[in-house]
Amino acid sequence: MSIENVWNEYKQQRDGEFFTENVSVAFVPTAAGARGIEETKKFLSAAYDTRLLGVKENVLYQTVGQNSIVEESETTIKFVSGEGAWIVPGVDDRFTSDKDIVIPTVTVATFEDDKISSIRVYWDQATVLKQLQLIGERNSWPVLGVRQIDTVKDISNALLNPFGRIEQTAARMNPNRMHYLLL
Repeated sequence: MSIENVWNEYKQQRDGEFFTENVSVAFVPTAAGARGIEETKKFLSAAYDTRLLGVKENVLYQTVGQNSIVEESETTIKFVSGEGAWIVPGVDDRFTSDKDIVIPTVTVATFEDDKISSIRVYWDQATVLKQLQLIGERNSWPVLGVRQIDTVKDISNALLNPFGRIEQTAARMNPNRMHYLLL
């Protein structure tokens, strides 16, 4: 079975049969994770418990290598009970109850012998905190919130000069001058 098939099967079932003995998972922004099959199964079971959180992932881009898969996704999280320890550890549930957030996530999965050996998930924690209104609107924090996903979906939404004027987006730039931005 190809690693792409293994990954897709795993994502349907979130089952330990697809793991190596020393599998590890890490939700990097909050340093939450687990190592070993049993601990990883417990961790993922709690992280994706639909009684606590609804997690919907829309994969926007996927890159498959020889022993790894990288996905950029639009991830929607619905806080059902207010709990969400892996994404906002220590935050009082009054800030999360009945809230929805949308964040870009990057997932890196590595494989050994057609089994998952590690999963690392990255996201911008400030965007999560802004959408939960833990970072207020009164200060001019450089945090976009839900709009951040728009840049991942379409680069023409990117702010190419974040220190200059906001209306200067990729869509309005001269394509002949784009090479200066890539240096």
